[in-house]
Amino acid sequence: MEVQKPKILIVDDKQANLYALESLLSVLPVKIYKASSGREGLEMTLNEDFALILLDVQMPQMDGYAVAECLHDEERTRYTPIIFITAIDRDETYEIRGYETGAVDFIFKPINDTILLGKVKVFLDLYQKKHELEYLNKQLEMAAQREKTLAQEAIIANQTKSEFLANMSHEIRTPMNAIIGFSELLALDDLSTQQRENIVFIKKAGKQLLKVINDILDLSKIEAGKIEVEHISCSVDDVLKSLETCMLPAARSKNIEFDIITNDDVPRILRTDPLKLEQCLINLVGNAIKFTDTGHVHVKVSLGERNHQSFILFEVEDTGVGIPEDKIGRIFESFTQADGSTTRKYGGTGLGLAITRKLAGLLQGKISVSSKPGKGSVFTLQIPAEEDVNTPETCVIQDRYQYEPDDIQEEIKFNGHVLVVEDNPLNQRIFISYLRMLGLEVALAEDGLKAIDAVNEQTFDLIFMDIQMPYLNGYEATRQIRQMGVRTPIVAVTAFAMDGDAEKCYQAGCDDYLPKPIVRQKILEVIGNYLASQRCG
Repeated sequence: MEVQKPKILIVDDKQANLYALESLLSVLPVKIYKASSGREGLEMTLNEDFALILLDVQMPQMDGYAVAECLHDEERTRYTPIIFITAIDRDETYEIRGYETGAVDFIFKPINDTILLGKVKVFLDLYQKKHELEYLNKQLEMAAQREKTLAQEAIIANQTKSEFLANMSHEIRTPMNAIIGFSELLALDDLSTQQRENIVFIKKAGKQLLKVINDILDLSKIEAGKIEVEHISCSVDDVLKSLETCMLPAARSKNIEFDIITNDDVPRILRTDPLKLEQCLINLVGNAIKFTDTGHVHVKVSLGERNHQSFILFEVEDTGVGIPEDKIGRIFESFTQADGSTTRKYGGTGLGLAITRKLAGLLQGKISVSSKPGKGSVFTLQIPAEEDVNTPETCVIQDRYQYEPDDIQEEIKFNGHVLVVEDNPLNQRIFISYLRMLGLEVALAEDGLKAIDAVNEQTFDLIFMDIQMPYLNGYEATRQIRQMGVRTPIVAVTAFAMDGDAEKCYQAGCDDYLPKPIVRQKILEVIGNYLASQRCG
């Protein structure tokens, strides 16, 4: 804060009085302004901010009372303190008139220097306190404005990040849908052994890339605050059965023993987010299997209590490579693994544990680890054991975690007329090929407007509706179809994979939701819910 000397204005028509008062006040840290008439004094107040005005009463043309009244009428000078200095007789009438015009004090000549200096110092002190308060208020206003600006910038940044994530999800998943889809179509052809092995490698590479994409999007969504956590009833047995279904094939492929051991005192039903809990456990077990070449991976589930609060412990124990003690503190950081050799040998982005720790926090839980190099590790997920005696809702595993067999053992055919609404030529070809192989009659609409025209002209048994399209997107096309009174089941097909995207589809009028990339098994499941089928073979 820059300190400026307070300014004092002396108004008197006699030069001797002006110089005498200036000499008296020169001992104070102030800047003195002098005016030899009332009008000159008023002109000075237009450009300067005075801490105090010493005003003579008896002056020609415009006396001190008239000057004070003018100062009082102006917003800028209304509260500037005025001390009248006069040689007129001590008469109460003069003093009253002075106070009525806005003066704060009245000093009669001859002046007592000590009294005048004392009174001036009081008003200077008040002026200084006033300016300090104004300065502090201005600083507070500036800080509040900065905070408001930063908050607005944070909101814009979050919106930008969310839009970027949504667009990246769409842009990455669309070509991934083509890669995985065409590899599945090729796998159904009459291929040589070598060609079939190559297709398997393409599918595995595609799924590994999709896992990396999902991890990056998951971490970004959590950091952007875009992950919604449910608090619903769920069955512990269902969560563990889903975990076993997902992870047992991977353990068997490495000849690793995999077992889930649950204590009898573990409550059957909890209130938590089953999908987030499932994701945490799959990340931990998946890591354990990846870093274990021989031995076992066990999941031990038990009930514990600390500080009068019950919690469930999910202990994932493996006999894998283990983690050096000096590296344990780093493994929960984003894009970090224990060391470079681990990354080269086992692969991965180093995001799984970072995501798991953040998800555990969203579940009001925590994660810890103990490990010995060459002996294995135990990762412990602890979440509140909030029991619920009501009937639990069915726990559904996120699509990307379900185990999908590579070979369909029996051929399934369906009856029906299906409309595919899709603007991407690659996705059109994949989808139409899938559906025709299943025995369905297929019509194509390249955008939402053409979809509405097709529904006006024909009757369909099922509609697959892409969401991101030119001219008219899938949300709006679905709304307009529903407004037309059409009740045909509509399945949203979208490369958007953010929390809340499925809900947007349902709110628009869709009956089901398929995130890309779409695999044949998923299409079979969805079609089976809406169309009659016949099994062959």
